[in-house]
Amino acid sequence: TKAQKATQEAVNAARQETRDLLDKIRIKMMGDTCEQAYLYASEARHAIRSENWLRAVERCHDARKLATRLLTFRDLNEVERIAIRAVVDDLKITIAFIERNRLKEGAPAGLPDDKLQPVDLLIDELEKVRSRMQQQILEGSHAVNT
Repeated sequence: TKAQKATQEAVNAARQETRDLLDKIRIKMMGDTCEQAYLYASEARHAIRSENWLRAVERCHDARKLATRLLTFRDLNEVERIAIRAVVDDLKITIAFIERNRLKEGAPAGLPDDKLQPVDLLIDELEKVRSRMQQQILEGSHAVNT
């Protein structure tokens, strides 16, 4: 009947609206996770430059944890996922190096390039994800307005 068809259309529209809302929430959560991981990685980089080793370890742990969480989002593309996973693994080595070699009295200054590289690479990868997501949001808002 006409009433059943109208009801079904209303149900379908409500379901679609719910799916769209959940997509927006998921994208927002991914963006927030990426943003926070980027902030922590940047703070880790600054702490390393300042030779504030305890802070560097804390921020590397924080960045690593959030980057690992970022891997669970289905909106991350496979190239991003592979790159971030590799950097997260390498960051573990950097953290262990700092803990073993820089947290003691009379430790040498600075950090070898190969131990600093994972922090820089994580910042680069997170920046790429942030840029892609911002572009998608802009394209999405443009599509809605046209």
